[in-house]
Amino acid sequence: MRKDDEEKRRELAEFRFGVIAPLVCGSYERGEREIIRRAILAKAHPAPDGQDWQVSERTLRKWIAEHRKQGLRGLYDRRRKTRGIYTSIDEKTLEMAKKLREELTSRSIKQILHQLSVDGVDVSKISKTTLNMHLNRLGAKKEKPYSDQGAHQRWQKPHINQLWQTDCSDGIWLPDPTGLKKVKQTALITFIDDCSRLCTHGEFYWTEQLPNLLDCFNKAVIKRGRCAEIYSDNGSIYRSKQWKSVCAELAIGQRFAEKQRPAGKGKCERHFLTIQRGFYNEAQLSGIQTLQELNEFFWAWLDERYHRERHESLKQSPLARWQQEEDTIERISPEVIQEALKLRTYRKVDFKTALIRLNGKQYQASKELGGETIQARWHFESSDEIEVWKGGTFVESAKCFIALADIDYSKRPKREAPPEPGRFVLESSKNYRLRVVAKHKGTTFTSATERNDLLTESEFLLLVTEALERALDDEERANCAKFLRTNGPVCRDSAKCDLLRCIAQKGRGLHINIYLRRIENQRRQR
Repeated sequence: MRKDDEEKRRELAEFRFGVIAPLVCGSYERGEREIIRRAILAKAHPAPDGQDWQVSERTLRKWIAEHRKQGLRGLYDRRRKTRGIYTSIDEKTLEMAKKLREELTSRSIKQILHQLSVDGVDVSKISKTTLNMHLNRLGAKKEKPYSDQGAHQRWQKPHINQLWQTDCSDGIWLPDPTGLKKVKQTALITFIDDCSRLCTHGEFYWTEQLPNLLDCFNKAVIKRGRCAEIYSDNGSIYRSKQWKSVCAELAIGQRFAEKQRPAGKGKCERHFLTIQRGFYNEAQLSGIQTLQELNEFFWAWLDERYHRERHESLKQSPLARWQQEEDTIERISPEVIQEALKLRTYRKVDFKTALIRLNGKQYQASKELGGETIQARWHFESSDEIEVWKGGTFVESAKCFIALADIDYSKRPKREAPPEPGRFVLESSKNYRLRVVAKHKGTTFTSATERNDLLTESEFLLLVTEALERALDDEERANCAKFLRTNGPVCRDSAKCDLLRCIAQKGRGLHINIYLRRIENQRRQR
């Protein structure tokens, strides 16, 4: 399914937020901020289109200013009308430049332009940045030398809630509640504060899926407030569009560890090692049978032991370090959290049934949305009802559909029977026929009303209106149109005579159907 313009603009906005997040989500000293800014400018950022973007200093300042004014909405792309159209470079020249780059990937844009000019191509109006953008889009990137990786260094945030680290780990084995197996392995998801090493929340689940991550994160934010950034590995749930959208909605930056470098998230690895050595050994031998019992024991162990034990690096307990700055944490209202944690995806509504298929379920939308592409939003804890959005605007709520034992025919649209062939006369079609025939014969065109006394719909309505000496309402006009489709063609003189005769006998204050039935009865008697 192709992405619509709204989804593409949001993806680009979330990418831009990811670039500026280290600067807008944290509080730093002036020297620290300058170091982070230089790192952003020197880094190649993977964009939604699969290309690596090098952000300039001017662009970085612009994005930060727009985010301060309007939040995430300020980072949406304001598209030009000529976007995607070659205005200064033609396709032949672009193909030549692509061939030069592919022959030698180390060729610079400046060298490519010079070689094109030597070959007789006018490059005076071609911008280097524009040509580079098109070559990157076509996959003809310049080869860049990369330096060797440096050694890992110890680092630590100076204040709480500046950075949370999160990861998933295999848990202990418990009896399978479904009965399909004897035992089933659990999964542990935790969030820890980088400064204090406090576990803001951790919980055991049956799977490492996105809804479980959102549930754990929801409880962590409610208990400990909003963090500025989240640091994780490159797992699928942390790289998912849904998780990225949640962080962007709450103005939380994302940072990822280097691939194949587990030492980069050493605090999380050491945190899990402490849990495995101090908690797993006891939990496996304590007779735990359910997931609820396991979590209750884990939360008690965190509060009574892990948070109160002296940490070697901190020279104090995680809880004591957290309490030193606990009054500085930023709280978020539950309503804002719930809205941000809603899952989002795009679906096409079934044209015939107006059903939305999502995660193995079906949801009934309004019939007007049949065949439309919409965005579905729903809370990760409940899927009985979803919100339907289109073009960034809420449309309606769609409930889960349950097939009935029979068809509800009252929901079917009312359709009128099509007119019988040859019995309905359309004025425009009749005039078109007469024009073509007149042109073919070389004669002058005469209007259909002058050549034929058969009434069109508009002529019949005019006749009835003049005879009754009043304007017809919508229902009366519909009845007249239906009568003409059923009983047409109708002769002007006979219809006018029958109508005036009925008016002379019964007056002009009767229902329109009485006059129409009189015309119909007279036609049958002839």
